[in-house]
Amino acid sequence: MQAVDKEVLTQLLKWLGDQQKCWLATVIQTWGSSPRPVGSLFACNEGGQMVGSLSGGCVEDDLLAKLANSELAAEGPQFFEYGVSTEEAEQFGLPCGGTLHIVVEPQHLNPDAQANLTTLTEELDARRCVARQVDLKSGRSTVRCVTKHSPLVFDAETQVLTHTYGPRLQLFIIGAGMVSQYLAEMALMLNYEVTVCDPRQAMVDDFSVAGVRTIVDMPDDAIRACANDELTAIVALTHDPRIDDMGLMEALTTQAFYIGAMGSTRTSASRRERLLALDVSAENIDKLHAPIGLPIGSKTPPEIAIAILAEISPVQVDSGALILGAGFSRRFGADKRLAQLNGVSVAELTLQTYCRVFSAVRVVVKPEDTALISLIEALPVDIIRCPDAHLGMGYSLACGIRKLPWDYAFIGLLDMPFIQVQTLENLKRAALDAPAKAIIQPRLGGTSAGHPVGWPRHYYPLLGEINGDQGARGLLEYYQKEIKYVVTDDIGIIRDIDRPEDLQIPL
Repeated sequence: MQAVDKEVLTQLLKWLGDQQKCWLATVIQTWGSSPRPVGSLFACNEGGQMVGSLSGGCVEDDLLAKLANSELAAEGPQFFEYGVSTEEAEQFGLPCGGTLHIVVEPQHLNPDAQANLTTLTEELDARRCVARQVDLKSGRSTVRCVTKHSPLVFDAETQVLTHTYGPRLQLFIIGAGMVSQYLAEMALMLNYEVTVCDPRQAMVDDFSVAGVRTIVDMPDDAIRACANDELTAIVALTHDPRIDDMGLMEALTTQAFYIGAMGSTRTSASRRERLLALDVSAENIDKLHAPIGLPIGSKTPPEIAIAILAEISPVQVDSGALILGAGFSRRFGADKRLAQLNGVSVAELTLQTYCRVFSAVRVVVKPEDTALISLIEALPVDIIRCPDAHLGMGYSLACGIRKLPWDYAFIGLLDMPFIQVQTLENLKRAALDAPAKAIIQPRLGGTSAGHPVGWPRHYYPLLGEINGDQGARGLLEYYQKEIKYVVTDDIGIIRDIDRPEDLQIPL
């Protein structure tokens, strides 16, 4: 989440602790251009103090005017829409064609608010994701810890808002030199949480970048304590093997999404030999980006910092999994999604695998699938109820693809529980450097293509037009030349549960 949004939650908690009336506003939908994305937060108190941002300022001013007139969510949550006309868009400073939907909640009327906000801020401080669910009919809210970040979901039918709050990306810099200073300044502009670690007290004393946490310690200890999750990038910039190597040995055992080290090609080769001699596996060393940064011919500290950030940033591609699960199990004889495999349902096994790889998972079901919904609603997934699912898989796909916020949607099937985590990770990784229109598909041994299939945003409008029961097969055939195959030996990509005997066939 953005740093300013964390400030909103913290300030709300302070106001409630001071017994002040206060309101929380959340952007729940946007159309066209909008100043702030879905999920952005704004808060104000009865005295007109405010924190956060929804627009360039005009929307916030209008909310404060409504507060002054006692028209701002006085009795419970209230919806506001801005930019429905060109004149209104201009009045509220919205870009051309921009429309903003906001829900405002009076936190002082919610008996759960203070406890929930305390939990939220504590979990965010510990770099854990938390989902806050609000029943907008009653105004009551609940919070729960989740393993992955998911996009905001507003169910207009049930009037339930689910907003997952996650920690910011962290950049952990080993060394407090000049390159580190420029890199830290630039990373802060991109909303990274920046930590600089150096065991040399004098170097840290000379490092002065506001907003950066500094640690005087050996980097391996610091990484073990606070820089070991999948939202962290770690870079070694001291040029001193006694410091860099210790940090890298620990970094390469973590889930950090990027690990890099500064130095020439020759220096990088020498470092590799040292790490191998220190019993770091070749597989782990292959995670290391060295020489660090994009090859743009950088020489000066600011140029090197730009090259490093340019290489780090593209590693984060926004992708998610859309799982189609609204079938009828006609050949199975019962609901195959509820069938048991080693004491766990097919649906749960499938979704658990996807949740281990993708931070956002959506599953499409029929509205009448009450038993299935009850079974999976405890998982960190968004459940999409498709009223036209009985008309065929194409309708489920079109229903699920609408308004997806991801750059890539990996579309899978709920009755395929045998796909391996490593396969999904390989597919997700393939999307990082794929051409803009590349479709990502696994292929068994170079012959049989399978699921899931990764579709970039370019194809969403076409997927949204599909009907019938053929799914996206016709599009795959038409865009055959755009497919980027990822070869695997995972037979799970072609194995589904069709009949009861399929539960007994060993992998």
